[in-house]
Amino acid sequence: MRKGFGLIEVLITIALVFFITCGTIRFLMASTKTGIDSNSRTYASVAAHTKLVSLKKVSLADPDITVGWHVDKGNPFVQCNMNYCRFWRVTLNKDGSRSINVHVIWNSEEIPGTVSSEEDLKACGRSGVEFKGTRDALMP
Repeated sequence: MRKGFGLIEVLITIALVFFITCGTIRFLMASTKTGIDSNSRTYASVAAHTKLVSLKKVSLADPDITVGWHVDKGNPFVQCNMNYCRFWRVTLNKDGSRSINVHVIWNSEEIPGTVSSEEDLKACGRSGVEFKGTRDALMP
């Protein structure tokens, strides 16, 4: 009669612990990555919404509300070790109002400053958010 565990039982136990530990580590890594992406997306959404609200309040003579593509003068700005850049396009509607599309992109690396259009923005391959709004033509 033997006492204790044999080599086979010990190896099976080690293998089970290894696979369970690997699965747990992968789950924790994915969870951390999702949390970081969620925080980045939340901050980018706040930055885009803040810019959209501020653009809706400026006078129509303000250069930031002229028709065309605009790059935020504060680009890139850093929050929680991420680089963010803000851009917006203003288009004129038939009723005299202006449509505003605010884009915010982010990355942990340097973001190229040569984003001169929405096509360049899409081609740069960075994560981003977009907010859309309308600026009434009758506002002062």
